[in-house]
Order: sequence, then structure tokens, then C-alpha cells
Amino acid sequence: MVSAAALLAAATDLFRGKIYNWLTFPVAVAGLVHGAWGGGLAGLGSAAAGLGLGLLLLGWMYPMGFMGAGDVKLLAALGAWMGPALTVETALVSIALGGVLALLLLAVRGKIRAFLSRAYLFLAGIFVKQLVAAPMTIDRSQRMAFGLPLAAAAILCAWDDPFGRLGWRLW
Repeated sequence: MVSAAALLAAATDLFRGKIYNWLTFPVAVAGLVHGAWGGGLAGLGSAAAGLGLGLLLLGWMYPMGFMGAGDVKLLAALGAWMGPALTVETALVSIALGGVLALLLLAVRGKIRAFLSRAYLFLAGIFVKQLVAAPMTIDRSQRMAFGLPLAAAAILCAWDDPFGRLGWRLW
């Protein structure tokens, strides 16, 4: 279920620029039912914890304009199936993959130098008191479909253990 939902969400995000509620809500409810059916109250608790963590881990980025609401709801829905540990791993891997993809897209669009200059001024302004931090604005024309790195991370974390391969244990 995780792989199918993630791939469908990635496709709709790439081609339509949106991850639809008709996908995320049924996947979330099915994940909660599956957790309860297979594990009773403990299974339901694990599914609810995964769903809640998905909302928390990416949800704070939505009001700031860094993430779409569909991306947040997708991680929450997949989290209901994966449980809390895999939800955290999926969020971390998706942010890393999304960052790499964003830098590649900036490079392809010829905007990497301008971005790095703005990022330097922003960070310098935070750490050097004499400088004023330059605002990091989001250009809506440069948006990236986060559904693709999120789907890749969900599938990778559901089928493999990327942190375990590195010798890391989150739990």
C-alpha cells in the first residue's frame, strides 16, 4: 500500500502539481484500520503515532511556504501504515533527497549561484551581529514537486533500512 500510494502521489504531484485528498485521506484511514485490525490498541496507537509524526515533521513547513499541504498529508497518511520509526526515517530521507534535487534543479535553471549568494548572506547575518540577515524569499515560479523525493524516501524506507546500512539507529 505504501509503495502504490507514494507512486500515485508522486505522479499527480509531477503532472498536476497537487497531491489530492482523495488519495491521502483514504490511505490514512486504511492505515489506522489496518493498524487496529492487525495489532489491536497497540497497532492503532502505532498507526496514530505515525500519522501524527507525519503531520508534525513536515507540517511546520507548510505555513512558511516551504512545503505543500498535500506533501504533509501524504507523509501523515504513509506514516499511518509505517509507524513512528519509519515515518521519522522517511521524513529525514525525503528532506535530504529533496535538498539534492532542489540544488540540481537550481543548477540546471542557472540559479545556483544566486541561491548560494543569498544563503551565504542569510547565514552570515544570523551569525555575525554587525550584518543584517538577508531574507530568504521563496520564488513561487521555482517550486519543486516534493512528492517525488517523498515517494522515493517512503519506498526506500519501507523496503530497506537506509540508516541501518550506515550503521545508524534512530530507535
